[in-house]
Amino acid sequence: MSSVEASPLDDGKCIFFESMFERLNRWLSPYVKLEPFELAIAMTLVVFCVERHGEPQLLLLSALGLLVPKLGRSGFYWILMTITHYAGHWEKFDSSGNHWYLYGYWCMGITLSLFCPDPKKALTEAARWLIVLVFFFAVFWKVTSVEYIDGRYFDYCILADARFTPVGLLCGIDGQTAIANRDLLSAYIYLADVEGSVQLTTTKWVPVASFILTWWTLLIESAVCISFGLPKRKNSHFLRQALLIVFIYTTYSIAQVNGFGWILIAMGISQVKRDSKPLYLGLYLFAFICIFCSTHPGIRGILAHLNLL
Repeated sequence: MSSVEASPLDDGKCIFFESMFERLNRWLSPYVKLEPFELAIAMTLVVFCVERHGEPQLLLLSALGLLVPKLGRSGFYWILMTITHYAGHWEKFDSSGNHWYLYGYWCMGITLSLFCPDPKKALTEAARWLIVLVFFFAVFWKVTSVEYIDGRYFDYCILADARFTPVGLLCGIDGQTAIANRDLLSAYIYLADVEGSVQLTTTKWVPVASFILTWWTLLIESAVCISFGLPKRKNSHFLRQALLIVFIYTTYSIAQVNGFGWILIAMGISQVKRDSKPLYLGLYLFAFICIFCSTHPGIRGILAHLNLL
């Protein structure tokens, strides 16, 4: 039998990686020990730091809340956060994206919960009912919109929305065709007669993908709404978490509305029970990373350079 000896270089690599992981563990250990209630607040502040970096006031407040955990769990601090959020969008409030409204409602939910006798329970209930309302109105809009039910909404997204480029590639629409479709649509919107029409290049697989996306989205959103809306039962915690996690992974890896996905992750974390915390927190953290990677311009630029987008 022959023996294999480790070289000093291998030992050096092991020592380096062990040291790196020890430092990482020490850095993360305070956050791992946090309760789901505290983690939900910390995740919300992280989302504001990443998503709202263009607003110096909110970025500064969020960073302070992360650096000083006691400050981040103060009701008066969250009153200031809520006011700052709405002040930054007051002039364009009626034209802001849906996730800006959800940010505001979630800030108010955190604020009110921190003034309750049992903040943890109050935040859990606030998150639960916000999830119910978000998904109820999402389903209501879909079932009352003819252009959604007949598949035209996702036809348009696949053919003309840059966020759905990966789906278009799977349907046989290459990058050049997707760009040509978007250019043609832009010219039609800004130059053509609004009563006219424009023909976008498509493939036989686009209607199939539209059908799947239409009914899967309607099904999973309805399931999330019902599961969170019904009273607690024996397996309700597992069902709620599983459905919300499946929705986040299957939706925001395609739709790339990162703000919405990240706030739903924070709300989901607030629902986690202590005994099942490691599993669900790991799934939520990985979802956060996946959404970040799918929308980060630098990462998308690399994928585009490799002709993968």
